[in-house]
Parts: sequence; structure tokens; C-alpha cells
Amino acid sequence: MRRRPAPALAAALGVLTLAVGCTTSTAQPSTTGTTPGSTSAVSTSSPSATAQQKPLVVGAVFDHTTLDPTRQFDRTGAMLTHALYETLTTLDPDDPTKVVPGMAEYTLSPEGKWLTMRLRKDLVFSDGTPVTTDDVVFTIERAKGLGGPTAAMLGTVGVTKVDERTFTLTSPGSNFALPAILANPAFGILNAAAVRSHGGTIGPGDEAGGYLSQHSAGSGPYVIESVRGTSEVRLAANPMWQGAAPAFPTVVVRNLAPAQQLDAIRTGAADVVLDLSPSQADGADARPPASAVTVTSMRSSTLTYLALNQNSAVNAWTANPLFAEAVRRGIDRDALGKEVPGTAPAPGLIPAGIVGALDDLPSPGGAVGSTVAPTGPVTAGTPTSPPPTPTSTSTSTSPVGPTGATASPTTPSDGTTTGADGRPTP
Repeated sequence: MRRRPAPALAAALGVLTLAVGCTTSTAQPSTTGTTPGSTSAVSTSSPSATAQQKPLVVGAVFDHTTLDPTRQFDRTGAMLTHALYETLTTLDPDDPTKVVPGMAEYTLSPEGKWLTMRLRKDLVFSDGTPVTTDDVVFTIERAKGLGGPTAAMLGTVGVTKVDERTFTLTSPGSNFALPAILANPAFGILNAAAVRSHGGTIGPGDEAGGYLSQHSAGSGPYVIESVRGTSEVRLAANPMWQGAAPAFPTVVVRNLAPAQQLDAIRTGAADVVLDLSPSQADGADARPPASAVTVTSMRSSTLTYLALNQNSAVNAWTANPLFAEAVRRGIDRDALGKEVPGTAPAPGLIPAGIVGALDDLPSPGGAVGSTVAPTGPVTAGTPTSPPPTPTSTSTSTSPVGPTGATASPTTPSDGTTTGADGRPTP
């Protein structure tokens, strides 16, 4: 039996997103109940202090072993690196199934084989240096060189620099999921010069992980102020951040067990806690000096699943598709959901509410439900490049742009020139 944390972590990432997006403490004295299959973020408000006068204190069960964005693939690692690094794309906070531009606007080709992106002009790292295509290429190539889950998400995706702000990602086959993949905190864009100066490289010889677990090298709203072993991470507002001013100058994330979180939220020692069970959250009544407790419930993105070894040399039974089908039919998912508080049956390995999730539980003999894939060119922001020149297998007789019209030399609004083949020229 395995537990699988999903790449999108709405509850955890939302905490530090709110720390950036708010300007004052707005928690109201209200409490809402929890629902099956949900996770709870519990927060307090105190009338004696404003967000500007004290840090935001968050209680969470630490499961990360590194703060290197490329190497982390855990809930608290994603939450923290989400505050330290920006990603090329991001998810709409009101609808996480929608991908929107992050650091870059983009154009996805009709067949899904290339994604051309153009960085925003205002991007700078926390040391004041501009973010360029070289940093993006280094981040992508370093991820592929390190291997692991981040490299697996990229697969055979390649990256090519066009100019200082424009680059193209290519896939040998259709890859309509790529914009959503790039929103994962594991693809936080690194300051290539800073990482290289501390042992970073492309390939297995990379030694920057230790440095990045103690220092940040990104362009996000916060930087690492200090790390106290596995007990506490303290973040400070990034003075070079170009977005909305963070509501809190400091965010302190402490490693607390659920029982400790409950005590901390009750006494006001923590402002937000993330790991209470539904029953704990329902009983999280405020005690002085905390004036109120607000419970926010949402569907969890954490899965528990049974994996069968598919290697027939290890176990011929579990590798047999008919045996796997029999196991699937023999599990009463509804009964399990009722027996385990705060859970609900999962339609598949992709949690509900995330791009690619199934709508319904699989039925015997096959899966039901549907996923939605783009059927034509997808553009977010201003189009940055039409498809490459058609290959010999194309039926087109002239270069074709994203809308299917014949391309001709143009000059976009930002002054970038594109040639007759439709691709940007430096």
C-alpha cells in the first residue's frame, strides 16, 4: 500500500499564496465543518496584531528532505519552494484545472509537439539579476540530468533558446499536458549563475542540493532566511519581488505533529495549521489570546493506493492482468470510504480537481469518465511563435501559423521579428 502526494497541493500551496496576495489579516470568526475526502487548513485571527507587525506562523508535518526545487517532490517541499521560485506557467487559483501564464506567455502548437514561450520583461532574481532564457534552459536541462520524478515528468522534452526571452520546448509526440506539467513547483526557475557557483551542473555531478536547502536562488515573493534542521524554516520577503507586496514580511513554517498543531491553533501559537483530521478540525475551538478559528475544507490531493508488482519474474500472479482485474473488482471502495473517516473513493491516480482526472470510478472491464485534451492551438498571453516549418510529411505548401493562416514576416508588439518561416529571430 502506498501513499501518493499529488503534484498540485491546493491546501498547502494556498497558504503561502494567500501570504502574498493579501494586504491585511482578514480571518473572520466563523467555523465550517469538514467533508469526507477533504483536507483542512485551520487559521486564527488576533485583534492585537496585524500581518505587518508579526510573522505568519504555519504548522505542518514536514515530509521534505530538500528545498532544492528540482529534487523535492513532497508536500511541504512543494509548499515552500512555491513561495521561493516562480514557474513558467501556473494554475488558476479559482479553478486549478485551468493553466494560465506564470513567468511566460506561451503558444502550444495544434498537434501539441512544440510549446514556444516568452518571458515577462520584469523578471529578476532575488540577487537583482534579470531572468533570461539561459536560466530556463539550465533549469530544464538540470532537471533532466538529475533524473528522478521531475525528469520523468519531462520525458523526452527538449528545450531550445531563441533569444534572451524566447525559447521553444519540443516533444517527439503530442504533449498537450506540458503547460500543466510546467506549473509544478519542481520546475521553479533557478538562477543559473548562482547555482553553478555552488556546485550546480547538468548531469549526475550536480552538488548544489545542499546549498539550495539552505539558500534560495529564485525570483519568488520570498527568500530563505534560515533553516533549523527539520524543525523550522523561516522565509523573508524578497526585496526584489516585482509582484504584489507580501502581506507578511516573515513566514515561519514549523514541523508540528497534528496534536501539536491542534494545541498551537487553540492557543494562538500558530496562525495556520495544515494537518488536522476532520474531527480535530471540527473541535479546534479558539482559546485566548486567539480570537477566532476558521476551518477551510477542500478535497485532498493525497491518494492511498494498492500497487501490484508487474514483473512476472517476481510474481506471476500480480503481473497477470486478469488477476489485477479480479483485485479491482473485489475491492469495495464505497465501504472503505465509509470506514476511514475523511476519505472518499478515488476515480484514478490523478486526484479530482486536477488536469487529467477521471470523472467517475472505473467500471469492471474498463475505465469510464473522461479527460479533456486540447484539439487545436492553445495560446495563453500573446502568441510568441507559430509552428516550425512543415516537414516533408506535411500536406501544407507554405508555412502555417497557429491559426492555420499562411505566415509572413511580422513584428510583434514587443519588437521581436519573426521570419518567413514564422519562427522568432533574435
